[in-house]
Parts: sequence; structure tokens; C-alpha cells
Amino acid sequence: MNGFNFQQRDSRGFTLIETFVAITILMIAVLGPMSIIAKFYSDSNFAKNQIASSFLAQDGLETVENIINNNTGDRFTDEDCVSNNTDWLDIPLASCKVGGCNVDSFDNKVVACSEEKGCPLQLVAGGDYKGFYVLPRGGGGEELTDTIFKRKITIQDLSNDVPPDSGDLSTYRREAKVTSQVWWTEKGKDMQPVTVSSLIIQFQCQ
Repeated sequence: MNGFNFQQRDSRGFTLIETFVAITILMIAVLGPMSIIAKFYSDSNFAKNQIASSFLAQDGLETVENIINNNTGDRFTDEDCVSNNTDWLDIPLASCKVGGCNVDSFDNKVVACSEEKGCPLQLVAGGDYKGFYVLPRGGGGEELTDTIFKRKITIQDLSNDVPPDSGDLSTYRREAKVTSQVWWTEKGKDMQPVTVSSLIIQFQCQ
């Protein structure tokens, strides 16, 4: 009777340790690039928001300067200015000197803003002014959305508020420091504000 010679084959599979090693290598190969991509996205998003904050801070500063220039130009005569002691740092910017304010570059509107980290800005989502940032408003027919940005503007009067001995306010130079700050939130955290400042010098009357 012929017998059969069976050879034992090595049918051994992966051990538990080998499986863990394989999974670890696979995770490193997959998660490594993913973490780099996630960090790149986070950094680019932060840079985008920081640039937007810089533009919004500068926009607030330029709007205040425009309001001051218009306020100066609203005086009809030097005589009226001297007699009424009109101050280009007062109406409508009085709130900016007290607790802070926020401004709208479209209509030069000024609103009080006493919040420590600024007051909200909204984004125009449709129409001719799509993409512009404005103060919160209602009933204007504009499509507005909330944003992550808040702005606060403060004015520090550097003048001594003492007119010249002659009483001629048209020769009285006034100085003020205007500071515009913009905050934004990212991943639920408040970022460090972007701050721009400018020294404005004007005569009491022009």
C-alpha cells in the first residue's frame, strides 16, 4: 500500500505585535500629512483674519479723520467758531473720548462703544456694497450677516484746552491721538487685537 507524504505548510498568520506595528506605520503615513494640511489651513485662516483686522482698523482710523475734516469744514465763519467755541473733537465724536466708539465708513455714523473688546461689525452679503463691513443696522433693505470682528475707537485729547490770551480760537492748535483696535474670535478664543494709531493736529477753526 502506497502511503502519501504530507508536508506541513507554514500557515502562520500575523501576530498581534505585527498587526500593531503595521497599524502604527499606516497611521503615521496617513495622519502625518493630514496634520500638516490641518496646520496649514489653521495658519492660513489666522493670517486671513489678521489681514482683514488690519484693514478694518485702518478703515476706522480713516473714517474718524474724515469725520473730523467734515466737522471742521461745517463751520461757516471763523467768527461763528470763535463765539461758540466749536470743538472738532466734540459732536459727533464725543463718545470716542469718553468710553470709546465705533464708526461706519459709509455714512460716517458714530455709535458709543464701551465694550472692553470692541463692538460688532456686520458684513454686507448682497447688493452693490457686497463684501463691505458696516455697523449693525436694520430696516435698510441690505442683507447683513454677523462677523467675528469687533472694533473700538478711542480719542485722547492731547491739548491743554486753554485758548490763547488773545481769545482768537482760530489760532489755537488742537492735538488728538486716535486709536483704532479690532478684535476677532478664532476657535472660540479672542485673538490679540490689531491696533493702529494716528496723531491728528488741527486748528480750532479753519
